[in-house]
Amino acid sequence: CEGYNLKDIADRFVRWYDEAYWTPHGEVFDVGNATSKAIQRLKEGVEPGMAGGNTEYDNGNGSLMRILPLLVFTQKLSKTETFRLTEEVSCVTHRHPRSVLACHYLMTLASCLITADVRAALQQTQAEISTLLQRELAAEKHYFSKTIFDKHNNPTGFSDPYAFIRQIAEHEIQSSGYVVNTLEASVWCLVTTGSYRDAVLKAVNLGEDTDTTAAVTGALAGIAYGYKSIPSEWINQLARKEDILRLAERMEISVS
Repeated sequence: CEGYNLKDIADRFVRWYDEAYWTPHGEVFDVGNATSKAIQRLKEGVEPGMAGGNTEYDNGNGSLMRILPLLVFTQKLSKTETFRLTEEVSCVTHRHPRSVLACHYLMTLASCLITADVRAALQQTQAEISTLLQRELAAEKHYFSKTIFDKHNNPTGFSDPYAFIRQIAEHEIQSSGYVVNTLEASVWCLVTTGSYRDAVLKAVNLGEDTDTTAAVTGALAGIAYGYKSIPSEWINQLARKEDILRLAERMEISVS
């Protein structure tokens, strides 16, 4: 709300952990191991950009679930600068390249959805991520084989990711706390439905890490279908609804 400041973001994570800052009911619960360890490093004085874990086991969905508010700030920035900030914000809790790539894919798709339908947005995202992988993150490509690239890891991807994703059966989709699974499940839920309600319900009904998959799916579906597509009964029962709406206004997000 007050501009980009990675130290401020990190300080607020510590306040959330220690003081239940911005929690719905004044209680912190279910903190992922990677996030918990990263916040402890922040409290010990580690720089925010180096606080997140960087091993294979540090690829939970903790940074993916919280990355999209950054989109409000990056809309007027270059792709290079957007990638840099996305990487920094992810690295506060999740520093492994796989988590960074997942966050960048989500940010890119969300940005494309602002001006394009789901099918076109996926094609645009495919092209941008392909370029990024050739430049910086090629070693991570084979971990994203279901929804981001075809199963044969064709360097050019596939011509119609929308059609490709729609033919994936539900039993092939995993909805665990692993960042790749969360991203793939969320994109699949968006592509195989046609409304906000249906996309979010499909995410929840996948089971496993339902709250995070539904949160990521809901963020994409909200951009794709607009605020008015969100069922009013869901909005009206939100904890701290008025606080959330005021925060959206501070971020200059239209909710009309």
